[in-house]
Amino acid sequence: MQNKLFQVRNGVFATCLALSLSTLGLSAHWTSLSAPSDLFDFEGIGLVASCLSIITLGIFLSVGIFRKNAIITIIGIELPTLIVLSALFLAEGIILNDTISVNFPLGCNDPFRLSALGMKFCKELISLKGISFAIFAVMTAYWLPLLIMVIIELTQGRNTLTVSVRDVSVPRHTQAQANAFANGFMESAGIKDPSGDSQDDQQHQHQQQQQLQLQQLQLQQLQQQEAMLQQQYSTEQQQAKSEV
Repeated sequence: MQNKLFQVRNGVFATCLALSLSTLGLSAHWTSLSAPSDLFDFEGIGLVASCLSIITLGIFLSVGIFRKNAIITIIGIELPTLIVLSALFLAEGIILNDTISVNFPLGCNDPFRLSALGMKFCKELISLKGISFAIFAVMTAYWLPLLIMVIIELTQGRNTLTVSVRDVSVPRHTQAQANAFANGFMESAGIKDPSGDSQDDQQHQHQQQQQLQLQQLQLQQLQQQEAMLQQQYSTEQQQAKSEV
C-alpha cells in the first residue's frame, strides 16, 4: 500500500508542478503588461503561489525519489506545505473569478464591449482561473485523505508524522476509512473534479453565446426598422416635392 501511496504522491506532485509552470507563465505575462501602480491582486498571488509550488514540489519530488526518509520529505513537513499551497491557489481562483465577473460580465465573446485584444485577455484569465482551481482540487484530493490517515494513526498511538510517505506503513482499513471520509467531506464542501468545473464553464459559455446571438438579432431588427423609417421619410419628401 505504501508503494501505491508513494506513486500517487509523485503523480500529484508532478501534475501540480506542470500546472504551476503554466500559472507562472500566465501570471508573469500579465505582470509584464501592468504598470507597478496598477497591479491586480491575482498577479501577486499567482506569482507567489506558482514560485513556491515549483520550488517546494520540485524539491519534494527529487529528494523523495533519491533519498529514503529524508527529513525534508517527512509527512510532518509535506502535509502543512501542501495545505498552504492549496489555500494560495484557492485564493487565486476566487480572486480571478471575481475579476472576470466584474470586467467581463458577458464572457469573452462580447463584440459590443470587447476588442480582439480584450477577448484574448479574457480567455487568458479564464485559463488561469481554471488552472488555479485544478491545482487546488488535485492537491486537496491528496492531502485531505493523508491528513485523515495521520489523525487515525495518532489516535491509535502510531506517529506517522516523522516518516515519509515512501516509508510509511498504514493498514488498509485505515486508508479505506480516510478515503471514505475525505470523499464525503469534499462532496459536502462542493469541491469538484476539474473536469466537472470545465463542463460548468462550457455550459456558462454556451449561455453567454445564446445571449450574444439574441442581442445581435435585436440589433438587426433595430437596423431594419431604421432603414424602413428612412425609406418612408425619403418617400414622403419625394411626395412633398412632387406636390410643390
